[in-house]
This record gives sequence, structure tokens and C-alpha cells, in this order.
Amino acid sequence: MLTQQMAIGLFLKDDRRLYNIASTTLPNGRTLEANHFLFDQLICEFSGQNILLDFEGSDLPGVARFYQKFSPENRPYFFWKSNRLPAVLRWWKR
Repeated sequence: MLTQQMAIGLFLKDDRRLYNIASTTLPNGRTLEANHFLFDQLICEFSGQNILLDFEGSDLPGVARFYQKFSPENRPYFFWKSNRLPAVLRWWKR
């Protein structure tokens, strides 16, 4: 039996979170909303465990709209920028 892939996802898990690194819907899966099914199955598989599903967010409006359907809690990551280059290189790198 030949099966056809409609959605693909790469997820990483640690003891506290399940990270959505990348997911995509292939053209033939878009009309069938295969990405919805992928996330539904993922949530079912890990339900009852004390871990968070981290969507990782997106700047793409369509992807962000898709993630909003799951009513996520917005938790921005802390960003730290440090430049310890010598002064001349720091000035040039601006």
C-alpha cells in the first residue's frame, strides 16, 4: 500500500517542552487541512504529560494566524545582545 505524505513536521522534545522546529503542508494536503490533523495527532499523543507545546511563533501572517487557532499563550524569548569586539571593530560592525 502506497501512502501519500500531506504534512511534515520536525519536533524536538525535552523534559519540559515539545518544540515545533518546522512544519509544512504539501500542496495536496492543503485542501484537506493536513497540518491541522498533524497538530491534532501530536496533541493527542502527548496529552496527559506535563509538557508544553512550543509553537516557536512566526513572522509570516498566515502561519501566525494558523497558530492563533490553538489559543496559544504568548511568551516571548529573552534576547541578549553582547558585542565584545575591540572598539574599532565594534564601530565598523554597526
